[in-house]
Parts: sequence; C-alpha cells; structure tokens
Amino acid sequence: MAGEPLLSFSPSRWAALLQERLNDAGLPHLGFRLVRTDRGRAVVRVTQGTLEAARRAWNDRPGATTRLCSRRTWGTLVRAKAWVAAAGGTAPDRRDGGRDAS
Repeated sequence: MAGEPLLSFSPSRWAALLQERLNDAGLPHLGFRLVRTDRGRAVVRVTQGTLEAARRAWNDRPGATTRLCSRRTWGTLVRAKAWVAAAGGTAPDRRDGGRDAS
C-alpha cells in the first residue's frame, strides 16, 4: 500500500486506517496483517482469496483525506520489504515476478 501524500504514519495509524476502510466497505472481518511500514508505504499481508476485496476497500475513496493505493503484489516478502525501505525512491526491479496491482 502507498499513502499519498507520503505521510509518516505510525504502524498503529496504518492499521487503524486500513481497518476503517474495510469497515466502510462492509468487510470488518476481512483479516490482514501489517508486515512493515516506512513513511507513506506499508506491506500488508492478506490471503489470496481476499486480495481483490481488500484492494477495492483500501484504494482511493471519494472524500478521503488520505489517498491509498495498492501498488504491487509479491509472492514473497523480500522484495516487498525492499520496496518499503525505498519509500520515495524508484520502483523495485521488475524481474522479481511481481505484478502491478491495477
């Protein structure tokens, strides 16, 4: 996930914001785990079966003060953690097998 503008969210603020979006979408019990955060980026783990529902709930909401956008999907966390660490930098290497979230 990426939050724009790139604010320095604490892990608890990220978790609350993501849960709030799920609640607003009628998905309060859709589980997720916040893996890592850094500035305006976060790695969130969801099960494959709930991925699309989570993206719809989290991505840009009309009237929201903070714009969220899911950026990538990774099969492993190694590249995801590198992406978070590079917050504000360039995109990770496309040879990782990841795919765009769009």
